Amino acid sequence: MNVAGRAMSSLQTPRSGGCDRLAAVDWQSILTGTARICDFAAVVGGAAAAYVVRYGTVGADVGYWTFGVLGAVLLVNYLNLSQAYRFEALRRLRIQMPQVAANWAAVVVTLILLAYCLKLSQDFSRSWTAIWFCTTLSILAATRLAASALIARWQRNGRLVRRVGVIGTRRQVEQVARRVASHEGASVVCTAILPRANDVRSQPAIRPDGIEMLLSLAKSSEIDEIIVASDTPLGHPTLRDFLRVVRSYAIEVRYHAVELRHSVPSHRLNLIVMFGLPLLSIVERPLTGWARVGKRAEDICISSIALLISFPLLALIAVAIKLDSPGPVLFRQDRLGFNNNPVPVFKFRSMYHRVERDDGQVQARRNDARITRVGRFLRRTSLDELPQLFNVLKGDMSLIGPRPHPLALNEKFADLIDGYLARHRVKPGITGWAQVNGLRGETDTIEKMRRRIEHDLYYIENWSPWLDLKILLSTTLVVIHENAY
Repeated sequence: MNVAGRAMSSLQTPRSGGCDRLAAVDWQSILTGTARICDFAAVVGGAAAAYVVRYGTVGADVGYWTFGVLGAVLLVNYLNLSQAYRFEALRRLRIQMPQVAANWAAVVVTLILLAYCLKLSQDFSRSWTAIWFCTTLSILAATRLAASALIARWQRNGRLVRRVGVIGTRRQVEQVARRVASHEGASVVCTAILPRANDVRSQPAIRPDGIEMLLSLAKSSEIDEIIVASDTPLGHPTLRDFLRVVRSYAIEVRYHAVELRHSVPSHRLNLIVMFGLPLLSIVERPLTGWARVGKRAEDICISSIALLISFPLLALIAVAIKLDSPGPVLFRQDRLGFNNNPVPVFKFRSMYHRVERDDGQVQARRNDARITRVGRFLRRTSLDELPQLFNVLKGDMSLIGPRPHPLALNEKFADLIDGYLARHRVKPGITGWAQVNGLRGETDTIEKMRRRIEHDLYYIENWSPWLDLKILLSTTLVVIHENAY
């Protein structure tokens, strides 16, 4: 059996529901970032420890602290220039130890020369310098040993293994799958074979089960990236349809072609080398590595504080809803979340309770008779959205992101607006870039929805902590808005 066949036979059934799973590339980014932080702390901590050993006090002189911080900055930059923070280097002690020792020695020599040139050498103890060098080197060696052990452990449990899906024509798929499978730290999870362009005899080679499985794995975040390996253009009908769907998932898509002229326009090329293969980047996954970790930390911290502060208000709203009309306090509705997977979204009930299920197809309108007196106030002030802080804390939603639409609304506009479902490549949010730009409330025309989608996609492509902060601050200014009813 060929490599592609073996990969297909070893396929595991994906988890249902989907999740915002950290990919292997995310873990690698976290490791390399943590290594930089640890190195910086090791140098500064080593300087402080050397001062205690030399002078018997923790109150170090400002000059010593200055050189300690400067030494930390230099070491991180020296190691970065020597590519010591590459994951491939971090996982090999034989490479790391000489690199760390040589670069740390270079830092100390640099500082000694700097002190000599500035005529400050007499202000520093030679014994402190020697102790600092030895102490810091010991700490750096210990952290590298710990990192090596951690990497080995994560590799054993598969956390650092890049899981790859391959789709394309048979010969190219087998070649790419064999190359990826031979690469340490990567595995081929699923393959799908496409027919060659204008080759009728190849039609029986289509494996729709493989295509469906690739899409299912992408939706459930069970693979990290997809490689398109084909000697036919990206305009191939089956491949074009596949890419149209997969672009709505948070996954990286690369293209490996026999000739680059079959690919995309030259001004859009982003050529990288991975697994020893030249690959064109077609789709980039948003919020990778530390960005994803940082955004999740932002969600947990702010939503926890907001819930604590607003708890009395939540209780008052609940009592008001119960006194105003019969029915439950909370309203739950399934909406599309991350990677187009349904998630239960909670809101304070703002309409009269009905026995039949509201599928969300009929949006709220001005003077809507379904809205209660309390509900009208809640919707005008967006207080009905407060229970979604629990969704954020749980991880189904984010504070900032594209607003989740009812399922019926998604079905309606997904076929009308190209790229509509790509807004689900990140978690939905309580508020978003579209909402603070006046695109809040009813979307009764395609043009209104198209403008909202444009803003949502802009947010995904240009995310930063500062953009999130801007949206949070702007949200407080647009809480009362004429389009909310």
